[in-house]
Amino acid sequence: MAVTKEIESFPTQSSGVDVTHIEHSGPESPARPQIPYAEHGALIDRTTTFLEAPKSPELAWPRLRRQFKDPFSEFLGTFILIMFGDGVVAQVVLSNGTRGSYQSISWGWGLGVMLGVYTAGISGAHLNPAVTFANCVFRKFPWKKFPIYTLAQTLGAFCASGVVFANYRSAITAFEGGPHLLTVPGYSANATAGIFCTYPAAFMSTTGQFFSEFIASALLMFCIY
Repeated sequence: MAVTKEIESFPTQSSGVDVTHIEHSGPESPARPQIPYAEHGALIDRTTTFLEAPKSPELAWPRLRRQFKDPFSEFLGTFILIMFGDGVVAQVVLSNGTRGSYQSISWGWGLGVMLGVYTAGISGAHLNPAVTFANCVFRKFPWKKFPIYTLAQTLGAFCASGVVFANYRSAITAFEGGPHLLTVPGYSANATAGIFCTYPAAFMSTTGQFFSEFIASALLMFCIY
């Protein structure tokens, strides 16, 4: 059975020259010319990623995205985490428990962590300055990355909190009792600041607060490691 050879040439914009591909074909296997850089990616052929794709030297955004891919990854991962976490707390608190419960908050935060880790996988998904710090100390993570990771995580958390606040602004106003009332736990029965951060109980000392956070962070890193 005869086997024929078909030669196809395809010009590429990235190199400006013709690339010749030789495909073997026969009656059972029609010719399938390979177009360079045509629709490649992890979800298509699972052999290349966007990091291996041809770069356009004249475009600033691809270069910026490649250079700062880790901070962008941490920003987006932390953003997703806080969006789910603060969002579910806002839903439960502002509805006086009629649209959820403590279980809802626990599941919401758990799913937020999971999806945040999936989102920020390319950078290691630290999502927390304490995690980055511990990796620098114990796992030889580059210290030069610690400031930019911390900045990206902090910005991601604040931006997500801002989106949650804007989304629930009307509900917060109604819950607090006025358009300019924003109170913290311990000073108001309708405080909403607890949606976005935690406040110590009145009986907690500064030393007790420190050890509470230290023990929680130590357990977090132990489970991660």
